[in-house]
Amino acid sequence: MKTPIALIIVTVLTLATVSMSFHISGVCDSPFIGGGHAGDPGNPNCTRCHTGAQPNIGSALLQIQIGDGSNTYLPDSVYDVVVNIAQSDLTKAGFEITALDSSLLNGGTLELTDTPRTRITFDASKRYLTSTPCGADADMTGMNMWSFKWRAPSFPIDTIFFYLAALDANHDDAVTGDTTYTQVIKVTPKILTGISKINQNTSLLITPNPADREVRIFNPIGNSLVCLKYLR
Repeated sequence: MKTPIALIIVTVLTLATVSMSFHISGVCDSPFIGGGHAGDPGNPNCTRCHTGAQPNIGSALLQIQIGDGSNTYLPDSVYDVVVNIAQSDLTKAGFEITALDSSLLNGGTLELTDTPRTRITFDASKRYLTSTPCGADADMTGMNMWSFKWRAPSFPIDTIFFYLAALDANHDDAVTGDTTYTQVIKVTPKILTGISKINQNTSLLITPNPADREVRIFNPIGNSLVCLKYLR
C-alpha cells in the first residue's frame, strides 16, 4: 500500500500553522527574573519590561508578612516571610524582593525555603529573592503565594526596608496588559532597654535600669556579677 506523502506533509504544515497562531501557554513557562527589579532606590520594578499602566492601580491585593507582623526584629534572629497576591481570575503572578538598610546595603539575608518556586539572584552586590518560572504558576485560580526566611542583621543595628514588586500577568505571552504592584515595608530593631518587673523574692540587683549599651546583673547571695553588653 502506497503512503499518501503529500497528504501527510500538508497535514503537518497545517497543524504547525495552527499551533503557531494559537499558542497555548503551559506550566513553568514564565521567564526568569533578574536582580534589580524590586523597585528599590535606583532600580525599576516590573514596569521596566511590562509596559502599560502605572503600578498599584489594579484590583489585585498584594500582601507581605514578616514574622509576627509587628515589623520589628531582634538582631541575628530568623523570621518567616510570606508574600501573596490575590485577584479573582489570577493564574500567573511573579514577584521580586530585596531587604536593604538605610545605606542601601543588604539588610540581613533572604534565605530560600522553597527552591522549586523561588530563587536567589543578584544585582551587583545586592541580594534579591524572586519567583521561578514554576513559581509564577498560581497555587490556585485567584491567588499565588511564596514563602521564605529572612535572617536579621547582627550588626550594625539599623532600620531595614523591604522593597517588593509583583506582577499580575494576563498569561498571553506578551509584555502588555499586565499589572504591577509595589510595596515598601519598614522593619525596625526591637531594643530592650529596661526591666519592668522583678519578682519580689529575687535578690538580683540590675543596674543601670533602663540600660543603654550595657547592663550589670549582680547576685549578692552568690557574690556573682554578670555584665551584658549590647552594641547598636
